[in-house]
Amino acid sequence: MQEKCIRRDAPLFLSEHTRQGIRHVIKTPIIKYPYLPLSDQIVSILSNPGIEALLNNWCTKPRNPEEYSDIFNGRMCRLKLRAPDGSLFFSNRHHEGTGPDNELQIGVNLSVDW
Repeated sequence: MQEKCIRRDAPLFLSEHTRQGIRHVIKTPIIKYPYLPLSDQIVSILSNPGIEALLNNWCTKPRNPEEYSDIFNGRMCRLKLRAPDGSLFFSNRHHEGTGPDNELQIGVNLSVDW
């Protein structure tokens, strides 16, 4: 197994001193919220061979009333979350193996954990 190389030479904080040479009391990180933009994350995920079929597996998964095995069993996904045209965003009808118009439907859940 190969170990990943982590670069330790890139600075994490702004300079400890102001331009006048006064030392900062509090260190200020260069990047306060490191993240990869959502558009880049989606491109990265979809570049994996076979991922679209895997992401569509939820469409063909059997559902039993009163049995909650994942988020798609909840009322929000089954009944309330709507597409721009008013149809269910996550439809799960037996004759549908993919999203509407054979389109991959990707739902994004954004949250903050304070």
